[in-house]
Amino acid sequence: MKKTWSMDRATKRRIRASAIRLFMQKKYSIKFLTLTFSKFVKHEIANECLSRFLENCKKNYGLNGYLVVRENHKSGTPHYHCLFDIPFHYFSTLNLAYRDWE
Repeated sequence: MKKTWSMDRATKRRIRASAIRLFMQKKYSIKFLTLTFSKFVKHEIANECLSRFLENCKKNYGLNGYLVVRENHKSGTPHYHCLFDIPFHYFSTLNLAYRDWE
């Protein structure tokens, strides 16, 4: 399989250190989510949707901490890989909370 992206060593170290810190300081069990868009979205709009979703999760779902990494699909549309320190919620509930901002 051909690698379609690359990341410099310093960025990898920062992400790894942030993930370790999140795991060491977690209040709940860590959940992994991938947030995508159903159609092409500009980066600015995607970032705004992510910000609103994170604020919603903090306010209404008890989000304690998170790590988010943006990646692009081949089409250029961004998607986000997330680690969340959040109490148990069904993924369908979090999916609805995200879709409200898409």
